[in-house]
Amino acid sequence: DKMNGEGTYIYFTAKGEADVFSGTWVSGVKQGVGTYEFGVDKSQLVGNWEAGAIVDGSWRFPDGGSYEGKFVDGKPLGEGSFKFANGYSQAGEYVASAAEGDEEATSLSWKGGVVA
Repeated sequence: DKMNGEGTYIYFTAKGEADVFSGTWVSGVKQGVGTYEFGVDKSQLVGNWEAGAIVDGSWRFPDGGSYEGKFVDGKPLGEGSFKFANGYSQAGEYVASAAEGDEEATSLSWKGGVVA
């Protein structure tokens, strides 16, 4: 049986921390609106999910800061903005580039504008 509808699932990591997803499931896959909380640091991915991965929304940090934007394969990519716990914000974009020494791997870098 595969999960369908609204629900919560707890994943235990290799280190024994509990990651939690609460949201919509379709045939056992995260799909629709949901929240994933990482047990290691309590940060959260909140937004729209397709085929098991977040595609847009926010990455919220325990200190009150957040990132809002698009995601590809569960990682921020493209235009977005950071809001810092101190009230400042910065718009910019995550850019993918080939990782040094590994032509198949990519690394992400933040290209931000003025902090305001």
